[in-house]
Amino acid sequence: AINCWSHRFKMLNAFISVNESARGAARQSLEYGARGRPYLIYPGSTFLKQDHECCPWADETITTVPVQDLVRHRVVHLIKIDIDSFDMAIVAVLEKMITEKTTEIGSITVEMQQQTNDGINAMYRLQSVHGYDIYCLNIHMDRRWINAKGIDVYANFTGLINNDEVEERFMQRLMRYVIYFKPANSSLALEKARLKVGCANVLITKEKLLEPRHEYPLRQGKTEVFKTAGEAFGYFNNKEGTV
Repeated sequence: AINCWSHRFKMLNAFISVNESARGAARQSLEYGARGRPYLIYPGSTFLKQDHECCPWADETITTVPVQDLVRHRVVHLIKIDIDSFDMAIVAVLEKMITEKTTEIGSITVEMQQQTNDGINAMYRLQSVHGYDIYCLNIHMDRRWINAKGIDVYANFTGLINNDEVEERFMQRLMRYVIYFKPANSSLALEKARLKVGCANVLITKEKLLEPRHEYPLRQGKTEVFKTAGEAFGYFNNKEGTV
């Protein structure tokens, strides 16, 4: 599925660390119960389940890689962080490297485990200093579910949020529902807004998910129906040529 991304995509079979001194350190895969996750099995699935006789868990020796080694002097389009541990410490390291101009990162998705002051401050600086937008992803929230017909199956669009801190946004590129965090005036205000909506997963990005709306020239301020298809789309001939 990712063959076409092979020249751009990197998947690690390694332990990650925020400490460069840990580079190359060997750890056991079963250490602290770190055994990975089974397939997500749905009714009727033919995938093999966890602990199937064909695929027993094995204790392997795995190398540790500092996150700095992955992004230093590189332009990275997307980083996904979901280690169920010191996720926000990684965000703090990435923000520091962006400040130092030793990396360029387009987007970060992160599950906010073990939130720390460094993590809170890093998120605020990414928004207020570096120009990133922050969105809460509709994961583990069960607030709304927008189906293929654009219907909010869970709540029927009741209880809309739109205040000084956040606003709900719908149909953002491939994401049908996100909560946008408005620019905060402090790291504490941003963290309070996140906790208020119960947000666990965020997208930190410089991609403009809401594309600007451009009206066709002849449609601006007009409500009548145009008689010709060309004029209806704003294309007409004038002395300077076709507009």
